[in-house]
Order: sequence, then structure tokens, then C-alpha cells
Amino acid sequence: MDLQDRLMNELDYDLIKKQVDAMDGPLSFGSKINVLMITDRLHGCANGLKEYLLNSDDIKVDLVNTLTDATKILYKKPVDFLIIVGYLRNSRAYEVVQEFKRINKYSSVIIYARADGIINDVRVKYGITFVYDRKKPIEDFVSFMSSLYEIESQRLYVESKYRTRYEERNAAMQAIFKAREAAAKEQEEAQDGVFTGLLRRFGWA
Repeated sequence: MDLQDRLMNELDYDLIKKQVDAMDGPLSFGSKINVLMITDRLHGCANGLKEYLLNSDDIKVDLVNTLTDATKILYKKPVDFLIIVGYLRNSRAYEVVQEFKRINKYSSVIIYARADGIINDVRVKYGITFVYDRKKPIEDFVSFMSSLYEIESQRLYVESKYRTRYEERNAAMQAIFKAREAAAKEQEEAQDGVFTGLLRRFGWA
């Protein structure tokens, strides 16, 4: 990280930290939620946002910098929000969006960044519905998240036949694991077929 990046990260962090220090009391979300944040660029902004969210007893936050670490968390526990802080330098890291959607159908993906043309292009390209302008007051962000959570909860109620979002997640994971097992078995059978064909070719079978 060069000097300019370090200075920008410090400035981003300080701007959010001032808002955290000015809070009257702890945040109240109203539901227990898990948040996964990923960035490979705006580390100061991400750390400040994490500190802000952790002021709520309802919110648990994991902050990662790579696709590998994000994927590990997705398969380890339920995640209610995936927050991408700024655009990602490593475009492959955006694969986390589709992986997240496969596992957590009734959860939201948000880009927390300046709402400009670059971010809109990213949003469209990778199928991300929501952008929150990081220049807005941070206290409004939790209200934004709360509204999305309520919308997804209503959609879950209508579509899922009374299953919880965690039951939906477990069902999705079971389907993924079954598909992987079937693909592995198919590949193994194909390899066995090739091996048997070679044995026959040389008169060993």
C-alpha cells in the first residue's frame, strides 16, 4: 500500500470514527444478524463501518479481504448481509456475490461506496441490487439495512411456506453439496471408463 492509499484510508476511518464517537448510545437493529464485509481497497472505510455496526448488540461482523476468506465464512454460518466496500480491485472476488445468493436467498448484497458511474457499472455487471452512498451520514445506513431486512423477511414469508431464512439456507447448502457429490461421482465414473478402455486396448482386461 502506497502513501496516498494509507492517507486516504486514515481519512476515511477518521470520518466514520467521528460519527461513531458522536453517537448517543448503542445501535438498535431489532433482530440478531450476521454481516459479512469484503474489501481489498478501502480498508479505512471498512474498518470504520465495522466499528460502527458493532455498536449494536444485535449485529455481528466479519471483515475479510479475499474471496477465499469470504467463502469460508459463507459456508461456516448464516449471513444476512454481504457488504462490498468500494469497488474491488480483484474482479474475481465478485464471485462471492453469486455464491452468497446461492446460499442465502433471502439476504441482501449492498455496495457501500460513492454512488457514481463506476459503481453503477459494477452493480449491473455482477447482479448487485443495492448501492449505499458512503458519503451519506452513517447513522442512516442501519435504517437502510433494516428496511431491506424487512422486505426480505416479507418475501421469505410469502414464498417459503413458513420456513425460516436459516432453514432455507440449510436446504440450499444441502442442494449444493448433493450437486457436488453427483458431479464428483460422474467424474469418477468417467475416469474409470477411460482406465478400463485402456486396459482393454492393451489386452489387460
